[in-house]
Amino acid sequence: SEKYLGFMLGPATGDVSWNAAAGKSENRARTVMSFGIGLFGTITQYNSVAVSCLRCVSQLQQVPEGLLRTGTKLLQMLSRGLYNAFSATHV
Repeated sequence: SEKYLGFMLGPATGDVSWNAAAGKSENRARTVMSFGIGLFGTITQYNSVAVSCLRCVSQLQQVPEGLLRTGTKLLQMLSRGLYNAFSATHV
């Protein structure tokens, strides 16, 4: 497996490309959370800066199940609400 244009390609790539993108997305989500701009502004900014780095990888590789759970956890964190107050399907 080799890295080509930011993607890991080959038979043994696993989730390597996703791990890097997920880490970057989580860092960006934490930065957006620190803005303190309310729920609507936070989710708008999250979709703009954090989700965008995941979209690039999703063009070539299938989204792993664990990443969907991580995204839901991040949205819960961004809402600063009660645990499980809403899910990703509500956004």
